Amino acid sequence: MSTHWGYKCLDCGVSSDHYLNHGESTLQQVYHLGVSLHEARQKCPLIDIRVLGADFEDVDPIDFLAEHQGHVIVLENEYGDFKKIPSEKT
Repeated sequence: MSTHWGYKCLDCGVSSDHYLNHGESTLQQVYHLGVSLHEARQKCPLIDIRVLGADFEDVDPIDFLAEHQGHVIVLENEYGDFKKIPSEKT
C-alpha cells in the first residue's frame, strides 16, 4: 500500500504536500538539512538543489522548512497519521 509523507507545522497548522511514497527517512534527513539547503540555493542559484522523487504542486520540501524555520514540524502522511522527527544523530 502506498503511503505518501510530507510535513505539518504544528505552530501554524499548515501541511505541506505529501511528497514521497514511504519517504519518512528521506524527509527526516531533509528536515535536518533544510535550512542549509535553502541557504545554499539562495547563495548559488546556478546549483540545482532538490529532493529527487518528491512530487509537489505548491511549495517544495526545502522551501516549506525554510518558511517554518523554528516551528514545531512533524511528519504527516496522506491518511492524517503523524510521526515525530527524531533528533539528529551526532
